[in-house]
Amino acid sequence: MSSAPSVPAYLAPLLSLFASHGEAAYPVGGCVRDTLMDIPPHDWDVAVTTIPHDTMAICHAAGYRTVPTGLKHGTVTVLVGEEKPRMPIECTTCRTEGGYSDGRHPDAVAFTGRIEDDLSRRDFTVNAMAFTHAEGGLSVLDLFGGQDDLKSRIIRAVGDPDTRFTEDTMSREDSRSMSILLVSPTRPRMEQPTPLVMPTRTP
Repeated sequence: MSSAPSVPAYLAPLLSLFASHGEAAYPVGGCVRDTLMDIPPHDWDVAVTTIPHDTMAICHAAGYRTVPTGLKHGTVTVLVGEEKPRMPIECTTCRTEGGYSDGRHPDAVAFTGRIEDDLSRRDFTVNAMAFTHAEGGLSVLDLFGGQDDLKSRIIRAVGDPDTRFTEDTMSREDSRSMSILLVSPTRPRMEQPTPLVMPTRTP
């Protein structure tokens, strides 16, 4: 796994922009997992401490174009980079979630601005990590042991797995896809299959 993670050149200025306003922007989820596995992420998702209106205001003032792709859930897509087409970066307000009456999407979200809350709502430990960005580089924020689980090729739920799968019925199918990702032959660092296990992991 990578010992010195980095973000693409087109993303770093956006992270620094939020910091210059006294806010924080954290690459989060699958892009962190893939980077730690030395796999180039297909896309980069960012959790931000700003509410959507402020996310757009900060980005507009800096010359970025934004698209209000999911304001109800806190998501603003920011188009970055010098080359066209611009790279879309989904910036989503750190939040908590409640209720999954359709078995997939949250009935309600609450914006908290706390990255700890945002990581706690995620499905698996390997997806519940973030990069913190500072002038000295990146560091990994890992509250649930995701790095250890990556090394051990374990798919572990964040919180109680029974509750997680009851709330979000797609999580069980996602766990199967995740186990395939960790043992894919295109990822030579994961050489042998590991049994799927999902015990509880809390901070």
